[in-house]
Amino acid sequence: MTNPLSDDPARALWPQPDGCTGHRLWLMATAGTGISQEEWIEMTDRRNLCIGEWDRRRAMARGAELAQELADRTVVLLGVDAVGCTRILDEPLLTPLEWSPLRRWTMIPHPSGLNRWYNNHAHRAAVECRLADIIIDYTGDQ
Repeated sequence: MTNPLSDDPARALWPQPDGCTGHRLWLMATAGTGISQEEWIEMTDRRNLCIGEWDRRRAMARGAELAQELADRTVVLLGVDAVGCTRILDEPLLTPLEWSPLRRWTMIPHPSGLNRWYNNHAHRAAVECRLADIIIDYTGDQ
């Protein structure tokens, strides 16, 4: 949603420092692929809805812009708030780990340290598998 560590858009969901949301996301991506942080940074286009202070109105406006900008790309939305801000709810509702039939978009629960959903090892493994599938599809690796 926003990066409390930096206002630099290039640092959105950055995989450092250890324990931040970007780091947790990268750990799940590397679990099934072995992708390095450098590879992750190079191959992903990470975006936040807001720069600086969280503001729902600005997030909704930016989400609508991103929905248009990224319409033909593979997109992983982090949490239901991101789904709502991108205004894709007129399409079949995305549920965790399911692809939208109209876009190559999926939603995973937000990997915030406050999200207890990931305390269930099966949940975490499911997201790790989904991210691995996306990375393998993107890179063409087997």
